[in-house]
Amino acid sequence: MTRIKAIYMSDLNGLIGINDTQPFHIPEDFKLFKQLTQDHIIVMGRKTYEAIIKLNGKPLKGRRQLILTHNLNYEPEGMDLNDPTAGVVSPIDSVAGVLKLAQFRNQSLFIIGGEEIYTLFEPILDEIYHTKVNTWVNLDDKEGHFAYYNPDLSQFTLMDTSEIKEFKDDSGNTINYEFLHYHRTTY
Repeated sequence: MTRIKAIYMSDLNGLIGINDTQPFHIPEDFKLFKQLTQDHIIVMGRKTYEAIIKLNGKPLKGRRQLILTHNLNYEPEGMDLNDPTAGVVSPIDSVAGVLKLAQFRNQSLFIIGGEEIYTLFEPILDEIYHTKVNTWVNLDDKEGHFAYYNPDLSQFTLMDTSEIKEFKDDSGNTINYEFLHYHRTTY
């Protein structure tokens, strides 16, 4: 049976994105993301996929990538969807479509964003991996779209937490963060 997992990073308010980019760039978080999702299926919305392409110039290696979008005519820029080595399947327009594609694979499904995609899958999540950044992003001087995710953890148990770690942001401020891992205990 396919395990469905969410993986995300947020500040203390649940902020996960500012104008389709992450509010923090923590190398250790990227490393954990790669380690956990490698050789599995990642599910994302169109904007998250396009943000990855903008950041990396290409899809993520070593993961089958499912793009959930309302636009059934969506074609990822520069991607040949008929190439079986491409690792990207698009478009899929429903949670049921994602689950059908994943049901015969011996891989976990990792939900990687954005805000709407996390919310769609939350009722059926088995696990949550959260990089909790122990600060609030000051949005006073920021404009645009802010994305948030604050899952209802009442049906989950915290299984593991890392020690508190720190990194320096672009302004040289030291910011603390930790890795949290939850398992669903009730459905």
